[in-house]
Amino acid sequence: MPYTALCGVPMKFAYARESGTLAKKLASLRGRDWMPDELLELIAQTSRIQLRACAAMAHAPFPLPEDKVTPEPAHRQGVPLLPPEHIPLPGRRGALVWRKILDMLRLRGDSLGLCAEVIHQALAGKAGAPGSLRPDQAFAALLRNDAAFFAHWAERLPDAPALPRFLALSSLAPTCTRLHAALADRLRTDEIWPHGHCPLCGSPPLTGRLTGKEGFRYHCCSLCRLEYRAPRLGCPFCGEQRDGQLSVFTADTQPGFAAHVCRACASYIKLADFREYADRVSVPVLDDLESLPLDILAQRQGVTRRTFSAWGF
Repeated sequence: MPYTALCGVPMKFAYARESGTLAKKLASLRGRDWMPDELLELIAQTSRIQLRACAAMAHAPFPLPEDKVTPEPAHRQGVPLLPPEHIPLPGRRGALVWRKILDMLRLRGDSLGLCAEVIHQALAGKAGAPGSLRPDQAFAALLRNDAAFFAHWAERLPDAPALPRFLALSSLAPTCTRLHAALADRLRTDEIWPHGHCPLCGSPPLTGRLTGKEGFRYHCCSLCRLEYRAPRLGCPFCGEQRDGQLSVFTADTQPGFAAHVCRACASYIKLADFREYADRVSVPVLDDLESLPLDILAQRQGVTRRTFSAWGF
């Protein structure tokens, strides 16, 4: 997926650069024995739809709700700049991204394609469809963390229970990129944010990476995909900093990745460190997918991740 679209580094959008980064990252994922070709193609097509949406939105007006933005003194104390319930819904542009992704899925001749057709029927209000499912409903449920909404649809789509969340996350991402740009002067993502949650929306981090000679640590938000600088050591979920409670493990098959474990809250976060690999690029949501074997090893150690994957499962 596009680096800007899903990590949200506030910068002028450059389609050619982002497209090149995406192509290089996708090429590095091909041929992995744990990466089905069908899944990689799904991700590639979704990413390209997002990238084009980001380019279309780059200069569009953005309805920033200034009265909901947290004042700087409170933000410095850890209050999110714009909690999820105040993030503007994507509206027509988000619905367009949703429909493009859904139409792409409907062309598949597998169970995922059949489930996408069920959602299409529900969207169109066709007879026999299991209730209605509009993009704005899914966006609102995602932003208010309405687990019951997605559980309801998971029951009706047993062959692809994560599909509605995937659609909502994927379709919301370009709007979040526009939001990052609108708040860029207040986010200061290169300053260390000492609180575990995202400085923009308050959600927990999805994954992270180390950069530069000093090994600066950056986290990527699990909801809005903002990438922000985090403390070098410590658990982002419970704040634990004692060495005896923190550990790191790697896998020989996963060079450049490590799982940082907190025994105090039995959780972990994966970090990418490509500083010794000049030919590798970091795209956090795809780093998360590339390092999937570490998740399996973490489960065997009895620790869990605190967030869904970047794809809603």
